[in-house]
Amino acid sequence: MKHTLLAAAVGATALLSACDGGVNPKPSLKTDADTLSYALGVAQSPSDEELKAYLMQAGSDSAYIDAFLKGIKDGLNTSDDKKELAYQMGMQTGMQMKTRMFPSIEQQVFASDSTRHLSVKHFLHGMLDGGNGQSALKVGNEPCTRETVQPLLNDLMSRMQATANEKVFGESRKKNEAFMEKTAKEAGVKALAGGVLYKETKAGTGATPKVTNVVEVEYEGSLIDGTVFDATKGQAAQIPLGQVVPGWQTALTNMKEGAEWTIYIPWKLGYGERGQGPIKPFSTLIFKVKLVKASVPQPEGAQPGVQMMPAR
Repeated sequence: MKHTLLAAAVGATALLSACDGGVNPKPSLKTDADTLSYALGVAQSPSDEELKAYLMQAGSDSAYIDAFLKGIKDGLNTSDDKKELAYQMGMQTGMQMKTRMFPSIEQQVFASDSTRHLSVKHFLHGMLDGGNGQSALKVGNEPCTRETVQPLLNDLMSRMQATANEKVFGESRKKNEAFMEKTAKEAGVKALAGGVLYKETKAGTGATPKVTNVVEVEYEGSLIDGTVFDATKGQAAQIPLGQVVPGWQTALTNMKEGAEWTIYIPWKLGYGERGQGPIKPFSTLIFKVKLVKASVPQPEGAQPGVQMMPAR
């Protein structure tokens, strides 16, 4: 929403009466402070539709605008009570975890299975045990702490994500692997290390890049169904080869300046079993690439020209 704060400006009479305990909501602006307070409220007032959209986006329901406004009223009125403030801060933190952190992680480790969820009970238990230094998880013979649990957490999430993606995208994996097998048998297609395939449209005569080079290329990237997920659209992009997926490194370090290839990258040398953005897990990557320059100086502080091709 465009407002940094939210104030009661919806369903005027009924909702404001509810927030003020039935008192006449008509303002009495006798002082500058009262007028300033009222003006701030007007400045931060969302429309009915904005409030409904805000609640829906947060996972609530547009029917509960009155409860939301009551929450604002209670929060403003109890902010001077330190105990109540601590409680409200905890509530806010918990809600952010439940509506933001949990869904993000669940999407990663459970793929598209919306019936599976993290355990709030065990999450809270882990928080308490971690804070008390009594974690049930161990690294060697020592209990995990906040400082030492991250490698275990990363490994567990990776394994769960790979398992979920295999279940959900297993058929897609078979289709992509079959595509590579078929393509390998086509006339003019040649193989490189790791199963990368290419077909030369135009031979190059210049230098061959090293993996440490920044190259200048024109390209279009697509999936086996023809979906284009990234392209330079006729404008050359400068790309540090050390920052792209392995399949790109393999192909580009075998091209000569001026060459034009169609490159086929197997999923293991692309975005693997995880995928990224519009690139689903186990996707074959197909690139039409023109190597404009095998090496260009990279300006200090410059970012890679290709946003879809970072190393995974």
